[in-house]
Parts: sequence; C-alpha cells; structure tokens
Amino acid sequence: KPDFATSHMLQHVYIAGSMELLNIPYAPMSVFHVGFKQEALMPLRGFGFLVPRSQHTRTLGVLWTSSFFENRAPQGHELVTVMVGESDPSREEVLSEIAPMMRITERPVFVHEKKY
Repeated sequence: KPDFATSHMLQHVYIAGSMELLNIPYAPMSVFHVGFKQEALMPLRGFGFLVPRSQHTRTLGVLWTSSFFENRAPQGHELVTVMVGESDPSREEVLSEIAPMMRITERPVFVHEKKY
C-alpha cells in the first residue's frame, strides 16, 4: 500500500498530511502466484484476462506472467498470477474457480499467496 510508505516519509515533515494518508480506504485483495506444468493448462498466448463482475466470482483477473516475462517459470512450466477480490480466500477456492476458466487438468506445482 503506497500510502503507508508515503506517510512514513512525511511523518517528520508534514504530520497532518502524513496522518491523512493512513485514512485512505483500500478494497481487500489477495494475489496468488501459481505454477503449473505446461500440459496442465490451455496454451497461454497473450496477457491474460479480466473477469466481469456479472460472473459473480472472487477472481478479478488472471495474468499469464510467464507468457510476457521471460524466465518467470522453468522450462515446460507456466506461471500465472490470480487477483482475487477478497483478503482471505482459501487456495482451494481460488484454484477451483480458475480451473474451468483455464481448462486446468492437474494440481499446481507451486502456489504463493500475498494478501493486501
């Protein structure tokens, strides 16, 4: 959250402004970095996708990270980044939600979660 970093930098210069930055509301979000064997997914060509609210899912979007950044996954593997509009979803909920969207056929080989 950039407001916390900026607040910290301003705390000795502009105390009132520093405190105001701490009052900026944020929507909860979790980000999952998930690694798969290539054969476990549909072919990843492009950037990823966004999920419209009309779909009523937790998933906001998925980036095909290894598709557009080199060396993000070992040979024969893919790395995807899943953005979820909740601060505490379970791994299983997220994986079961994206499985039909991406035609996932196997469990991931790697999962890292970050909550914001």
